Amino acid sequence: VGIGTDNPSAKLDIKDNDPRIRLTNSDTSLSNEQTIGAIDFYTSDTSSQGRAVNAKLEAFADDPYGRMGFRFYTGGGGAPTDKMRILSNGNVGIGENNPNPSQKLHVVGNARVTGAYYDTNNSAGSSGQVLSSTETGTDWIDVSGGGKFVDGTNPSNAVYTTGRVGIGTASPSKELHVNSGPASDIAQFENSNGSVVLGQTANLTSFDLATGNAYRIRQGSDIPFYIKGDGRKVGIGTDSPNANLHVKDNNTNKSVIMMSAQNGVSNYGFVRSIDDTSTTTKLALGTTFYGTEIDAINISSGRVGINKSSPSAILDVSGNGVFTQSVTASSFNTSSDERLKENIEKASGNTVNADWKTFELKTEKGQKRYGVIAQELEKVHPEFVITNSEGIKSVSYTDLLIAKIAELELRIQKLEK
Repeated sequence: VGIGTDNPSAKLDIKDNDPRIRLTNSDTSLSNEQTIGAIDFYTSDTSSQGRAVNAKLEAFADDPYGRMGFRFYTGGGGAPTDKMRILSNGNVGIGENNPNPSQKLHVVGNARVTGAYYDTNNSAGSSGQVLSSTETGTDWIDVSGGGKFVDGTNPSNAVYTTGRVGIGTASPSKELHVNSGPASDIAQFENSNGSVVLGQTANLTSFDLATGNAYRIRQGSDIPFYIKGDGRKVGIGTDSPNANLHVKDNNTNKSVIMMSAQNGVSNYGFVRSIDDTSTTTKLALGTTFYGTEIDAINISSGRVGINKSSPSAILDVSGNGVFTQSVTASSFNTSSDERLKENIEKASGNTVNADWKTFELKTEKGQKRYGVIAQELEKVHPEFVITNSEGIKSVSYTDLLIAKIAELELRIQKLEK
């Protein structure tokens, strides 16, 4: 059939200065996605495969107000499906059932380009460059010589690369250089258990830079660890260290330093500083006994107490003491207050059979000593011999000598009579 020509060269051949084919839909009330008109393509192949091959081009209502777009259907082995569409705003969508392409070209699925990408400046770039968004367009950048990656919602949040990475700075001086500017928090790291912040913050656990180039670890408003800006003083529990290591705890009776071994927190040694009065401080050293802290040594006002919480002398010991070598003093006083004694009886003056010897201690060779042998004395006077937990025997020479003096006094009295 020829229209405008008497020599048609196809089944339908239209010739005119402005040839057109018009399809008009008679529906006076359109709905979104409604088909306005279509051209269907089929094959005459009568085989099972051939009958299933078809495609079509549809004009459809892009919205209920008469704007139209095109849908392209292709298929095989069944009804054709929507593979590409062009909306009334010029957006093109490619991909299976892509109903609403949001950009000028919207591809659902993979895409392959055998040519070049051109940026806003109509440049294809060069080998090794990266196509970067400039917020209003695109630009090819040279990553090896330094580049800029911009957050489209906030261009100041840029990452600069010049072999180094800069966040918040265009001139990174280290492999990673972060500059938060006036913001107090620099970086945050977190997992399901919580977060750690680098910077200055009063609300979170953080490692931050304080005033005067001091470093500190925060836990909210508490500062458990502080390094002073001069790098010479470290504070634990205080942000004003006055010594190379300054440990402070606001709990009066809590151990300041704990040293535990294999059994952990139930058994440990400790050093504790306690405000003894408003003007003095007591230092206690001790260990635990079945989970209870026991002060072994207390130092207060220049006095040392062993097993004594409030020493009343320069050295105040409560309990027995063992010395393996000489003890030198200007005098020795023995507690003899009646209130400390019981079962008081008059010394009988019985004979004390002490076999006096001279000897040298193995730890003091060449030093001649006088005394007794504990094992020998124990056989006749066991009351004067003490055996410790290691089996080492010692002699109560004070008791031995007083008993001997009582014996000699009795003898003198008999001789005088």
